[in-house]
Amino acid sequence: MKGFTFYKMSNLDNRIQNADQLLTQDVDKFCEGLVELYSNLTKPITDVLLYVTRIGGALGWGAPSILFGYLLVSGVFLTYLRRPVSRFHSEKETSERF
Repeated sequence: MKGFTFYKMSNLDNRIQNADQLLTQDVDKFCEGLVELYSNLTKPITDVLLYVTRIGGALGWGAPSILFGYLLVSGVFLTYLRRPVSRFHSEKETSERF
């Protein structure tokens, strides 16, 4: 009975109802997730590369360097500011729990 998995599952085993619909829905969800992941990764990377090359070509490569430096400094600064707030929030949550 090799190759009759669908037949065995739909007629001989009553635990799974509408196996064909379940499989179709799972494949559809998987494909949607894959397309969403692909678009969420490629669009930002393409945008950054395009902007960097355009700005670098128009204003020189110092401008993108300044922008990346600004992003790096602001990210470090915001992380430095956020740490005490997150510590305070976790202490508040533990004190409210008891």
